[in-house]
Amino acid sequence: RGNITTLHVRKGFCLKPGHRDGWFLTKSGNVCQYINVVAQENVTSLKIIARKLSNSTHCFDYPFTSKLINMHRGNLRSFEETEVQIDLQDVKCKLVAVPLPKDNEFDFVPITLFSSNIYKGHWPLANNLITLFVKKYVDVYGPQFISSNVHNFTHIFEERGNITTLHVRKGFCLKPGHRDGWFLTKSENVCQYINVVAQENVTSLKIIARKLSNSTHCFDFPFTSKLINLHRGNLRSFEETEVQIDLQDVK
Repeated sequence: RGNITTLHVRKGFCLKPGHRDGWFLTKSGNVCQYINVVAQENVTSLKIIARKLSNSTHCFDYPFTSKLINMHRGNLRSFEETEVQIDLQDVKCKLVAVPLPKDNEFDFVPITLFSSNIYKGHWPLANNLITLFVKKYVDVYGPQFISSNVHNFTHIFEERGNITTLHVRKGFCLKPGHRDGWFLTKSENVCQYINVVAQENVTSLKIIARKLSNSTHCFDFPFTSKLINLHRGNLRSFEETEVQIDLQDVK
């Protein structure tokens, strides 16, 4: 475990060795898999050690080519034999590898939308694609899977400036939503992150959250699950009023 290095490329973007969190795209359009990071002799800069796919194709070419929005298709058999070293400033975005039916073939998809001003010119296009996705959702997945969560995608564009990622401490960040928004307090309350606000003196922050009124054990043998911070809860038990929580109270 001492040889596994997590690299924090920039705020909200880290790379780890492995298939899940190791893929990224370079500014020159190369799909790469992160292996490790090394310091240069003067220790003032870092180099990423990576494996690079020798080529990638478009995932689609209508109504535009997928590479315009950093989506690439590649095959894991096309790794170059030699590892490469890449400067941090040459990293464009993080990718998720989505497996395809064909053996060892993947679609590599960027995992952030409206991520920075670099892509501001493409925000309206992203909004149009999200709207199209919502409209076609029932045709692709069926009406039984329609929910308010699907409709909520249509609000991403208008609310893009109000979504705040909170870096609680190294390697631990919270984002609004179901995936990255949950945390446990030191008083053993299960909470869902909404946003963060600065206090009047701007020297401290408060987390705005929704709190479950109660939670139970997931198991009680050979010990109770809460001993290792495992809780079971029901989303119907949210307290009516949002709470404010100090950062130091996050467990």
